[in-house]
Amino acid sequence: MTQTRTKNQVLNWAMNNGALVGLIALCIALFIATPYFLTVANLLNIGIQAATVAILAFGMTFVIVTAGIDLSVGSVAALGAMVSAYMFAEAGLPGWLTLLIGHCAAAKADEEAERNVPVEVVTVTAENVEDFQ
Repeated sequence: MTQTRTKNQVLNWAMNNGALVGLIALCIALFIATPYFLTVANLLNIGIQAATVAILAFGMTFVIVTAGIDLSVGSVAALGAMVSAYMFAEAGLPGWLTLLIGHCAAAKADEEAERNVPVEVVTVTAENVEDFQ
């Protein structure tokens, strides 16, 4: 009886955590397929590449929790990357100065919070402004 109960608990856990089970299965398959998957260099590379998406997802979590919608996150990130690259390469400005790029997102948040502009209007406007290059 306990074996059946334990087996059912494991199956229920696997069904409730399907994404985690899939990730573990993918890691095992990649580890078997290539000897370089679980190296420190590769794991650092994966972490570096996933950092930007993780930061954007973390911010979007707060937007969703507050019952907002913000479709311009990708556009704001692309604008920030483009301006940072220009400031480093062409303008020769120091790296600390590129932190001011965060003002784009802050100004957008100010429009939504302080001026009571609907979130959808600010989102569409921000996407249009940032896509106009």
